[in-house]
Amino acid sequence: MKTKEENKILSIGVLTWNMAEQLEKTLSNIISQALRFKNEVEICISNNGSTDNTRDIVMKFKEKYPNITIKYNENKENLGIDRNIIKVVDLAEGKFVWIFGDDEIAENGLKEVIEFIKKQHTIDLGLIVLRREAYYFDDNGDKIIYANTCEDNKSKIFELDRTQVVGGKFTDSSFIPVLLLNNQILKKIFKDENELITQGIGTCYIHVLWYKLMFLKYPTLKCWVINKHIINQPAHFKYRFIVEDEFNLSYRSSKIADILLYSKYSKGFENLIVIVKRKEKFGFILHMIIAKAFSNFNYNSYSGCIKSFFSSKSSKSLAILYSASFIFLSLTPPIISRKIYEIFLKIKHGKRSNDIFNNQKIAYTLNTGKEKRRIYH
Repeated sequence: MKTKEENKILSIGVLTWNMAEQLEKTLSNIISQALRFKNEVEICISNNGSTDNTRDIVMKFKEKYPNITIKYNENKENLGIDRNIIKVVDLAEGKFVWIFGDDEIAENGLKEVIEFIKKQHTIDLGLIVLRREAYYFDDNGDKIIYANTCEDNKSKIFELDRTQVVGGKFTDSSFIPVLLLNNQILKKIFKDENELITQGIGTCYIHVLWYKLMFLKYPTLKCWVINKHIINQPAHFKYRFIVEDEFNLSYRSSKIADILLYSKYSKGFENLIVIVKRKEKFGFILHMIIAKAFSNFNYNSYSGCIKSFFSSKSSKSLAILYSASFIFLSLTPPIISRKIYEIFLKIKHGKRSNDIFNNQKIAYTLNTGKEKRRIYH
């Protein structure tokens, strides 16, 4: 006879740090749909050393919904986002793990996911990818949708091959709320590849390392995309782009390619991983161009930025390229950067370039009344 935990199909993880008010909204959203699946879903919350009333919010929900399995971990101090994600996975006992921050499940989204897992689940289903809709409310209170990642030219359910997964060649490949990982395989990776997992701590994208490592180690794994609007991404903050933060994040996340490249599972994928690493290096320059294009280009110290480029383990030629790009952008009016970005988009995306440009413009300039640095806790 199966235990209550063994019946769980899905573990919904919630990461939180000093966001009690938003946590209440997130839990309300999840539980409103989880009530009909109370025997199949559990909620796993990891509090990363919050100093607000996060614990009180969680206890209120545990008391109000005793029939919903709500697990809670509280770190004594902030451990960083990667270790906090690991804490959530440690709590999870469902067949799949689905991790949230402050995003929402769209109406009937949980039903879609549960039904898909029941229908498609085999031991070889390693990763499920979802689609999202980003929105904000204008001054009149009207909901404005500025991004939808559903692909109209593809079926409602389609498969990604192993190369696409390892190469991150799919929409939102690092956006954790659209990724569901096979928990059984993930726990096996934790056990067997602890050294590689430990190396990934501090990259801020440890979940990307996980699924890429899973598909490198287990060649028969499958990845399916639910090409439907499952995630709502409300604009809570206007992100403040700071060069030092973005460089630090880019530098740390680029370590993932090195970890995979020097693992024993990279055979046959070496060139692909090198290409991914190269794109990530130049991605930092692109992010600076976009930020400048939309007048969201900030830095704490001019000389400090250049020192950071040269003091990192990046090659000297790359440090020179970063420095030259930074100096050029700091002296260039936004309109020049906008033109550069528009040309780049037209070359890469063709007819879709205008939509992508407008989506980025909204994301970088939207005034929500709150501002947040692009750093992860």
